[in-house]
Amino acid sequence: MSRVAAGRRARRILVAGVGAALATISAVVALATNDSLREATSGRSELVTNTAYVIAAHLLVGVGIGGIGGEEQASREEGEKRGLLSKPLHTPPLTVAAEPGALGVAAYLLLLAATGRALARLGRVDRPLALCLAALLLVLLVHSLFDSGFFEDPLTWGTLGLMTAALAASGEAPAPTAGARQA
Repeated sequence: MSRVAAGRRARRILVAGVGAALATISAVVALATNDSLREATSGRSELVTNTAYVIAAHLLVGVGIGGIGGEEQASREEGEKRGLLSKPLHTPPLTVAAEPGALGVAAYLLLLAATGRALARLGRVDRPLALCLAALLLVLLVHSLFDSGFFEDPLTWGTLGLMTAALAASGEAPAPTAGARQA
């Protein structure tokens, strides 16, 4: 293994270690206070629990997207049944798991994987741009774990569009498939 590859691996291990340490410290601080988990998370832990029950009850196909039914109605019913807060927690991973179910989660993961692959391709052509776009998407993704807005945020779609345009301009975009129409 070359020194460069070993250096990259060491950096990844360092970043993962620091992330794990920060998560552990945050958990210890939260538990060290006299607040309950519900109080420490401003009720979000109870919303996560309620949404987890909704997901478990409708694992494969979910509860339906918005409109009639959807996560809001299912969360209300589940919360009332179990004595929990009866409103949904609007975070993309939980909403996707609750509304379209396992198929939606697969599509969500496919979007994230395709974005990662596209960023890697862009990194071969314009590393600074790829790193900036990756950092921006990471911030949006982490923020979406605590609040809604990933799919609704124009910054998400603008970033994905800029990445796609940069790939197309560089010639790194995937070639059209044999069945695709040529313009």
